[in-house]
Amino acid sequence: MSIAKTIYFRADANAKIGYGHLFRCIAVNSMLKEHFRTRFFSETSHEFLLSILYKEDPLYQTGDPNKAFFDTIDEHCIAVLDGYHFDAHYQERVKAAGACCVCIDDDQPFHYIADVVINHADVPLDKYISREAHTRLCTGFEYLMLRKEFLDYAQKNLPVAYKPFERIFCSFGGTDQAKVINKILEAVNYVPGVKSIHLVVSSKTDLQNDWINNTRPYSLQLYHDLSVDKMLQLMLSCQVALVPSSTISLECYTAGLYLLTGQTAINQKHLLEGIANKPGVMSLNQWDEVTVPGIARSLLSLNEKAKNSGSFFRKIDSRFNFIQLFSGL
Repeated sequence: MSIAKTIYFRADANAKIGYGHLFRCIAVNSMLKEHFRTRFFSETSHEFLLSILYKEDPLYQTGDPNKAFFDTIDEHCIAVLDGYHFDAHYQERVKAAGACCVCIDDDQPFHYIADVVINHADVPLDKYISREAHTRLCTGFEYLMLRKEFLDYAQKNLPVAYKPFERIFCSFGGTDQAKVINKILEAVNYVPGVKSIHLVVSSKTDLQNDWINNTRPYSLQLYHDLSVDKMLQLMLSCQVALVPSSTISLECYTAGLYLLTGQTAINQKHLLEGIANKPGVMSLNQWDEVTVPGIARSLLSLNEKAKNSGSFFRKIDSRFNFIQLFSGL
């Protein structure tokens, strides 16, 4: 069915603010692009992300995204905003142009006047999100914003069953988390049975020489600029993930990995609360505060709990809810 309105995504990505804002928009686009016309307005210099943007939007152009965005939006479109700088004033400009305004919330510290606010943290958020009376709030895993390949895998509804923690998946996104990664690499020295760590970084420039040159009792494999298919296949080859409580934790969750997770940023608080009590997940609270022995003990504890528990399922699919939501705007 052809839908008249076009969806315009506005999100930026860089090492300072991370890449999650843009990846969430890419994920939402993957659920909607067969039903809507979609466009992207984004500022990023990351070559791999630019290649994705050109694939998702053949008309994508570099330059000032704000000017192009406001020159384009009108009463016939839906504008989707994801980022810390899209505050109430920015939303007012969107609505003044006549566009329907949808905001993706990341625990932003501002008031919403948008028509819709989406946050996929699986906890009650009504009292935490400041908004107008008319603003519709859509929260939880019913509105999970993951790329199509992960939702496709979750739809298989395969049981999550224990296997010895021999291969560890590790990724800490686009922000500088070298100190946390160094603690993990040291902690795993004290965890028997681990054969390899598979560390995904955002780009080749994030690689540290000591990661490459140090001798360890396990092998360290380094990756960057992975396609979504290769990322999913890498996750599926591992048994456990050590990741922040950001979107990457939700991707690992749907891929059926056991999770050792915690916050690396204040805006991950509700995501952590929403996933911490799920089967096969253990929370470390704050990655910055946990010690090397603490990481080792937690990984050993998670392995023991996994070994002594039965299998479980993680079937999730939010696509119908997104299609239904945007069709009604």
